[in-house]
Amino acid sequence: MGDLNNNFTCKNAEFYHYDFICDNSSSIPEAAIDHIHSCEICLKKIEQLKAVLHRPQNTVESHKAKVRNEINHILERHFAYADKHVNCNDVKPFLPYLLDIDLDIKIPTPITVHLNSCTKCHLDLDAIRRLNLNKDQLSFLAQALSEHTGANPAALQLQNGHVPQEKMQQLDDIISTISERPESGVVTMCHIDKAAKTTINDDFGNLYAGFPITVEQINNNAYQDEQSAGATISFKTNAASNPTAAPLARLLKPAIVAAAVILIAAGLFFSTPTVKAVSIGQIYRVMDKIKNIYIANFAPDTTEPKQEFWISRERNVYIIKTKNETVFYDLDNAQQKTKLSDTNTTENIQLTKNQVSGIKQGMYSFFGIMPFANISDIPIDAQWNRITDKTLKNNDGIEIYDLIWTDKDFTGSKDFRKYRFYINYKTNLPYRIEYYRKLATEERYNLINVKMIKYLDSGKFQAVVIEKGF
Repeated sequence: MGDLNNNFTCKNAEFYHYDFICDNSSSIPEAAIDHIHSCEICLKKIEQLKAVLHRPQNTVESHKAKVRNEINHILERHFAYADKHVNCNDVKPFLPYLLDIDLDIKIPTPITVHLNSCTKCHLDLDAIRRLNLNKDQLSFLAQALSEHTGANPAALQLQNGHVPQEKMQQLDDIISTISERPESGVVTMCHIDKAAKTTINDDFGNLYAGFPITVEQINNNAYQDEQSAGATISFKTNAASNPTAAPLARLLKPAIVAAAVILIAAGLFFSTPTVKAVSIGQIYRVMDKIKNIYIANFAPDTTEPKQEFWISRERNVYIIKTKNETVFYDLDNAQQKTKLSDTNTTENIQLTKNQVSGIKQGMYSFFGIMPFANISDIPIDAQWNRITDKTLKNNDGIEIYDLIWTDKDFTGSKDFRKYRFYINYKTNLPYRIEYYRKLATEERYNLINVKMIKYLDSGKFQAVVIEKGF
């Protein structure tokens, strides 16, 4: 069905999904309630949110921590191949992990660079995909491909992963076929280059545009000469094979090493592409340090905000103002105070732990103003473009950038999204963010929402609290 309310979008309504579940209608604008009731997309998301909220909190956090550790481990293995020749045999043990939805890698790595260039490795990946293996079975398959000594030991490992008997012969065949397949002759090398421009050489088109990497496809004859001299990396020992990684690992605690791996990977996407340019990663990093903020949401071509937000991480306070009411969330004391605009009366409600947790999650997800709650969620094909049209600028200290990516609507059709950031390049902080959307059948992007942002110190935020009567 999509958005039936011209003045309220799914993006606007998402903030109120939690209150909707809790039947806390007093804090939800009437337009949001109308939109949610008439929108299949929002109703589906609310059902998904209910399922998550009914899980024990420690179970959810434990799962997230486990996934983070797994991603750290996989990325560490991927980036051990930076500045090294990567051939098919290097890539084969990684293929099953690339099909694990929890371990979705959204940035180019030395392994995915080879996969993008090698048809035979892609065919191997498709063959594994058709088996529809679960997480445990994919993990066993990765180990089997890494340590392949014959089909029978691998089959025993996969049997322990509860693979149905009818798939066993298929698995045996795939393990043997992939492990014993000759090299395709495609050899790639991925260099992390923070000074790289936002375009890559013509051999690779725009596949890695915006990423500070350079990619080479090595002459196969030259590669074979090096390979015979022992220039390859063993999958089981690749982390230790990196001459700079081992001393670092001895100096740092495991948790810091894991964080360093994430930073190395994130650096591909989020390093500054040019000397004066601002990267999307810099914006995420500086936003994460902000303590107090004011956000005003505007519909297109309007001068009065639909909603205003005052958010303080240091005080654990969240204030929302709409036309009809102002809601004050005191998260330290788990209280919600609602003041009606017409009568100026105040209603107090005690919040549950889940409600407090849900509001805090929004506060610590970049205040809800960034297009993605986590930088790792940005699609690999997203474009980060600097806008040089001087007619858009009203201040010499402002830079303008577009983050553009494609999504799919509930029908599977392409949905083009664009966030335009107006940024103070001295602070890397946005003061205006515009959200645009375009369907595949449309020629132009349509402006959906405008956010105006101010950054407040403790004194100014306290003055707001007093002025609002709380």
